[in-house]
Amino acid sequence: MEKRISFIDENSRRLFFDEVYSFYKVSSWKNIYSNLSISRSVFEKYKSGYLTMPYSLYLVLISKFSNGFQQKFLNYVKILDSNWGSVKGGKVTYSKNKKLFDKGRQKAINVIKEKAITFDINMPLNRDLAYFIGLFVGDGFTNKYGFHYIFQFVGHKQELGFYKNEVIPMAKKLFNITPSLREDKMGNFIRVDYYSSCLFRLTTERFKINRGVKSRTVLIPEEILNGERRYLLAFIAGVYDAECCIFFDKRKKYQKPYPRIDLHMANLGILNQIKTILDEELIVSNVFIKNSRLLIYGDDNIRRFLKKVPIRNPKHVNKLKEQNLI
Repeated sequence: MEKRISFIDENSRRLFFDEVYSFYKVSSWKNIYSNLSISRSVFEKYKSGYLTMPYSLYLVLISKFSNGFQQKFLNYVKILDSNWGSVKGGKVTYSKNKKLFDKGRQKAINVIKEKAITFDINMPLNRDLAYFIGLFVGDGFTNKYGFHYIFQFVGHKQELGFYKNEVIPMAKKLFNITPSLREDKMGNFIRVDYYSSCLFRLTTERFKINRGVKSRTVLIPEEILNGERRYLLAFIAGVYDAECCIFFDKRKKYQKPYPRIDLHMANLGILNQIKTILDEELIVSNVFIKNSRLLIYGDDNIRRFLKKVPIRNPKHVNKLKEQNLI
């Protein structure tokens, strides 16, 4: 049986289908479900959440999304195993034997608590911690489900080395926690999962970042925004490593490929914050409201940016080295 897609809440589902309609640029939903050979009634049940969506259909629907949006929507969904119906049936059994199950569950929770790794969420701010939070703002997700806490990064498979060699060792050094690293067999992404109440509290309580879907509303945490400049710039580096795209304009009007660093986020609030900071560092940039992006361009300007903002993702660093910008 095929895996299924379930949205984490009603707003996430509505946002997903709004973006599908926008990216496909159709005059009606009929253009979409007819081309996919899906009946109107079944498609409406996917839209309303009455039915979970086949994983293969989800991949088709997001195929026209930009890479940034594809990654973002991974934070809005849960991928259900093929046996999810049996699990659901197990919940019925639980409801009939609640006291017995709860007694066993509490014993298991007590054992887990004894073994759980904890750390001080009020540890001193440093560059690595600020960078880690910036990366989380770009590519991360955290939430609580019952007794379970999840702190997750989602990246492209081509970033596997970056997460293995940079992010995971950094988190190990900061928090002494080792994640579960998964490569999706059907998609083109990886998941780095930390099951930690401390990481959940670090982001939601200390840095005041909302749990769940946050991409359109999150801003630079006040502690970082008002802290030492080097920590603020490290945070911005984390955001760029998670979200930016680097490309080179090779049109004939340029003597050599003209570089641009494009930060594309569906969040004008944080883009304007970052632009203000770049202005203060004498780095020229432009925010484009219509398509919600922040552009930095030109050899000298980008070199100035790279001296101030210590990006680490090899996906970006290698491109810049090829053009002698680093």
